[in-house]
Amino acid sequence: FFISDNGFFFGEHRIRTEKYHPYEEAIRIPFLVRFPQILGPTASTIEDPVANIDLPPTILELAGATPCTRHRCRTLDGRSLLALAQGQAAWPERGLVVELDRLVGEPKTVLPCQYEGIRAGDQLYVEHSSLPNPATGVCEPGTAIEHYDLGGDPFELQNLFPSPPESAASLAQQRLSDRLAQLRDCAGIEGRDPAPESGHYCE
Repeated sequence: FFISDNGFFFGEHRIRTEKYHPYEEAIRIPFLVRFPQILGPTASTIEDPVANIDLPPTILELAGATPCTRHRCRTLDGRSLLALAQGQAAWPERGLVVELDRLVGEPKTVLPCQYEGIRAGDQLYVEHSSLPNPATGVCEPGTAIEHYDLGGDPFELQNLFPSPPESAASLAQQRLSDRLAQLRDCAGIEGRDPAPESGHYCE
């Protein structure tokens, strides 16, 4: 497995450096897998969205193991990539969470402070819950929302939030906000794992 933790900025979005923002340059990263030849032919390129949460279930399936300790099993949020790579299963249209958590009051020399967002299809929706004070750089409670339609705006230059009420963009923002709320405390995959305490399976 070869994967990066994140991408870096080199001037995109007027960001000279860093890695903390939820934009494509930071979250869309190389992910390469070389499967054992004994498994037979596998797909050379997969366009479906996958993430680091999919590594543990993939490794466990390859090893014929379970996510258990001596007394209990963990519930994994990701999906095994094996059937997808072998062309034996369709991948669901899923949303992946992007997040950053910094303490309120923590001095920051770079932006941002705290956010949670969802990358789903060609949409990126981000809710910031802490913002840097422009004068001091210290993270303070605050709210800001970003929404980009990468289909028409692949470089994420036009924030669609807020949009006129009942507009297509406004309705999309509500759907994305609702999905993000469920993914905040999701656990497991429906049909594979027991129902989570939150009632929200991961996608």
